[in-house]
Amino acid sequence: MNLNFFTAVSPRKVNEGHFTYSREDRPRTAVKSNVPADTAMGFSTTFRFGAPFFLEPAVDEVFKRLQVRDNFSILQGKHTYKFGGEFLHSNNTQVFRGFFTGRYIFDSVLGFLHYASLASLGPGFGPGTGECANGSFTTLGGGCPGGGTASSSPLLLYLQHAGTNGTTTDAAGASDINNQNYALFAQDKWQILPNFTLNYGLRWEAQLFPDPVIAPSQTAYGQNLSDPRFPSTGKIPNATKMFQPRIGFA
Repeated sequence: MNLNFFTAVSPRKVNEGHFTYSREDRPRTAVKSNVPADTAMGFSTTFRFGAPFFLEPAVDEVFKRLQVRDNFSILQGKHTYKFGGEFLHSNNTQVFRGFFTGRYIFDSVLGFLHYASLASLGPGFGPGTGECANGSFTTLGGGCPGGGTASSSPLLLYLQHAGTNGTTTDAAGASDINNQNYALFAQDKWQILPNFTLNYGLRWEAQLFPDPVIAPSQTAYGQNLSDPRFPSTGKIPNATKMFQPRIGFA
């Protein structure tokens, strides 16, 4: 939606107002693939392969944009002065749904190979694989060489369409981010001679970023925030010193 307001304050003074609101739906559906599910070896991963667990089956995204702009022009002698400002607000909401094709974590590459092999190969192969204390493999719950039973599986974790902290996948993968932009400008068109015009002006812009969804102190790098050798606060700094001088002639 666009609205424009033109007001002639006087024969030499004009005001231009502009308002825009837009909404854009950006749904994204995952492309069907033969790539296996996200599979890793160990919680502190040493080896990993497969499709990323957070990109299927679809991502919902809505982008909203609100813009307000106003310019005021004054004709005075050989000068055409123009100044104004602008406000731009954007909102982006997304939902990444995770673990739809599964998330597998195995204790080792060898354990994965035994688990993923055909069960027809015998004890110690297939989804019913169990591990013994001495590192050998047999059927889960079966007897181990030297005594004892294979009471653990090489599969340490399996998730499908489930969050890890009790929330639903939609809630865990949802984000709602706002962004603010501001601008001010002033310029002059100076008709110095009938065949020579000088244009000059200055524009200032600022962009304010939102705080992280997760507090920096609660992230993996949180312990480094107090270390002077770690040059970050964990936040994106606001950009408030963007000045753009301009000059030209014709």
